[in-house]
Amino acid sequence: MDGLYEEYGMVEAILSSSEMEGCHSEERYLKLFSKAEVPLVNLRKVSAYIFSIPCSNAHTERVFSMMTSAWRNERNRLDVDSVKAELQICVNFTFECTDMYQRLLTNKKLLEAARKGQKYRK
Repeated sequence: MDGLYEEYGMVEAILSSSEMEGCHSEERYLKLFSKAEVPLVNLRKVSAYIFSIPCSNAHTERVFSMMTSAWRNERNRLDVDSVKAELQICVNFTFECTDMYQRLLTNKKLLEAARKGQKYRK
């Protein structure tokens, strides 16, 4: 805590300068860390933690909604790993079907693992 307080004391003048007044918070901290004469290790950790907190839970709600539609009464025998894999594909891939098909055809390691029935690992 002492280190964090010392770092804040060093940058307090920069934060309250007129140059920082019209900036959004993320712009303000980008300028701060680029102008700092010392590494500001503790302040970086706190900033990274604060900026990693989502401002809403809409993404989480969307994933739960997708899970509900994937794991419906007609598909109630699916195990957790299958639903997890399906959700990961739906959430993380934004390709059209034809684009994804072409992309998969070019991945020789994945095609070979699929033919052997093994799980794909990097």
